[in-house]
Amino acid sequence: MLSCDISSPAVFFDTLSALHRLQQEQYHQHLVSQKPKVVKKIETEEFYQIQIFKQNGNFSSYELKVMRTFGNQNLVNLVVESRLDGFRKVFQFREIDIDIQKIDWQQFKNDNVLVLNIPKKIKYDVDDLIKCLKTNFLNLSPRSGTTFRTKERDDEKLNEKDPSNKQDVFKTLAEKQLESEKQESVRREAEKLASIERQVKLQAAIREENENQAQIKREAERRALIEKEMELRLARRKEAEKKVQQEAETQARIEAEKRRLAAVRERKERAKEETEQKERLQATQEYLSSLFGGALFSQIQDFATTKSTPQYTREKRGNLKDANILPSNSPSSESSVSKESPSLTPIHQENEEEHSDFELESIHSELDVPVPDSNIHSLKRHPSMEEIEDEEFVVLRKKFGN
Repeated sequence: MLSCDISSPAVFFDTLSALHRLQQEQYHQHLVSQKPKVVKKIETEEFYQIQIFKQNGNFSSYELKVMRTFGNQNLVNLVVESRLDGFRKVFQFREIDIDIQKIDWQQFKNDNVLVLNIPKKIKYDVDDLIKCLKTNFLNLSPRSGTTFRTKERDDEKLNEKDPSNKQDVFKTLAEKQLESEKQESVRREAEKLASIERQVKLQAAIREENENQAQIKREAERRALIEKEMELRLARRKEAEKKVQQEAETQARIEAEKRRLAAVRERKERAKEETEQKERLQATQEYLSSLFGGALFSQIQDFATTKSTPQYTREKRGNLKDANILPSNSPSSESSVSKESPSLTPIHQENEEEHSDFELESIHSELDVPVPDSNIHSLKRHPSMEEIEDEEFVVLRKKFGN
């Protein structure tokens, strides 16, 4: 019994196809077994015997033809054929060995066996004939070495002469032939089943190998796809990083440009403010000059100029001022002032202290004041209030009541 795994549709269809082929082969064997066939060829001292067997039907359509060969005239072909059963067999004999005219048919209906009897031509040896004659005349028993028949052949001859024994022999032969045919059929069927099973196993192994190869191929394709995807992701990441870097550089350039433009704008605004401040200062000077004129306007102008000059210029000017003040304050004048108005001396000292404090504040504020440009220096310079005060201080010191 053929057993195999039919878990998959492919294996099931392969098994079904194999069983179908097996059924066809069995049917073909059955047809072959139904056809007539030669089951036995027997040779005796008197004739040749050919036995033809078939399971069903009669032998009315069978005929014998004796044909000479063209190549060798001593050989003849005995052709046994039946068009109805599709049977044809050719047997070749020497013409000198058989008696063609005495060939006959014999049928055993119980066994459904057709026997073709081909008699032999009798040959006489001269030596054997002389010995036989001597034996007959002298009543001598023949020697065993001169006999032409064995016991086995005598038994066969006796059996052939007895019709009942012949039928038994043919029946036994037919049974043995059928048994051997059955055994051969079983053997062939087992071999075919084993061959089919091997073929199915081989196909299953081939299919499994193909599936393994396909799995390996799919795995390789999957790995290649993953590697390709990883490379694509890496390329995209690098491209994104490059793009981000380019954007950062672009943004940095934009910020730098903005800062540059802001610095330029700031410088322009600062220059504009300085220009406006100069214009306002000039307008203020003109207004004060037209309004007050004289010493007050000169003191204000000198004060603004002093705040805008560098420290070293201010110190130099202060030294010059001290040098100018010292001659004006002579001992004679101081003694006369002290004599004339002693009450005014504290007031003068207080004014000098305030003046020194104001001068120190102006010196410290010069560090934060920008250097004036040429437009401010081009203005008309008037004497400072300190100079005016120093120059006219004596004029204002008059006696009280005068």
